[in-house]
Amino acid sequence: MRCLTILWLLVLAGCATPAQRATDTEARAHERGIRQAVKEHYWQLQERQRQSSTPSP
Repeated sequence: MRCLTILWLLVLAGCATPAQRATDTEARAHERGIRQAVKEHYWQLQERQRQSSTPSP
């Protein structure tokens, strides 16, 4: 009976681990997406500033 209980706990622990891994992966992907959006916004602002600082012919 004890062996069966230990085996059952290992199965449950194994089922919980992939979900946590998926959550960690989603969190990293979200952070990368935010960083990319910030970079794109920065370069868009830089381009607008360049365009407004150059004299029009």
